[in-house]
Amino acid sequence: MKSNIKPLVSILTPAWNRSAYLEKVWAGLDAQVYSEIEWIVANDGSTDDTAKVCLELKRKSRFPVTIIEANLRVGKPRMDNELIKAAKGDFLIWCDSDDYLLPGAIERLVSVWESIPATDQASYIGLTALCATEEGVLQSTPSSRLGIFDTTWSELDDIYQAKGDKLFFVKAEKIKNSRFVEGDFMVTEGSMWFNFFEMKTKYIPEIMKIMDRGASNRISFSGKMEYCRGKAYGLAICEKIKPTVQGFNIEFIWKLITYHRYCINGDIGVREARNLWSGNVGLIFWLTFYPLGLLFAIKDLAQGKVVKTHIEYDKNIKLVCIRIIDSDISGAVNV
Repeated sequence: MKSNIKPLVSILTPAWNRSAYLEKVWAGLDAQVYSEIEWIVANDGSTDDTAKVCLELKRKSRFPVTIIEANLRVGKPRMDNELIKAAKGDFLIWCDSDDYLLPGAIERLVSVWESIPATDQASYIGLTALCATEEGVLQSTPSSRLGIFDTTWSELDDIYQAKGDKLFFVKAEKIKNSRFVEGDFMVTEGSMWFNFFEMKTKYIPEIMKIMDRGASNRISFSGKMEYCRGKAYGLAICEKIKPTVQGFNIEFIWKLITYHRYCINGDIGVREARNLWSGNVGLIFWLTFYPLGLLFAIKDLAQGKVVKTHIEYDKNIKLVCIRIIDSDISGAVNV
């Protein structure tokens, strides 16, 4: 028999200097028909009015709002980890500060989940749906004729070539003991999600979330060589492409050169870089492409593109104080 208790859905929003966009995120949640939701916003040491806006939205919200505040910027991975810890929901949805959910999205997601037989639900990480910009769908998609079907994130990338951003509706218990990799203000998110790439998901070829690719302060599109240490960590953890017997897989070689480039710009030494890398690569092959990575790194420095974000991160992480505000708890935690 189906339970009459509706599952609680936690919507998680990390924010850094995004006071101009949070109202749109909140409005998307306020427009939802599904009522069993909570919104958790993690303010990553913002220097604009993000803290003030969060409090204003909390005061007028009909659903619970929890605010996590860091007095110093410590990066998206750390704030994502704080969001996971604070979430009370049965399901988690990430809705970044320049995103918003479409009306009816959560109700639709819960409905699809509940269509899965209870005896089978344990084998799923959750559901996967489409994201779009105001101009249209962000990723290439499997044929809509397939409808809703079972797959994995790995199959979506490799078999269906469904590249690009997706909405993940994740069963909270599956990832409660997992953490995004910290070490810079931004580390490739796949370094955590990679652990779940082979778990089953239901793919819903419907747009559930809109993303604002023109938003200011987007950390992914600055044009600078920022977050190099974080990008190196992401490559080291996620890299699974192996070279051919001859060692001349072009995609693999380019990833290896890029990894060296990020390590050098991120002040990761050769020995540490070698220990971090997960690919099965011989030492001679490894060292062969280090000089090319070094050349790119020198070029980056000469062009003034390198921003050593990890230096500020290392300083802030030792001094940060994180405060949690919700209806039940208000306090400070030194970390």
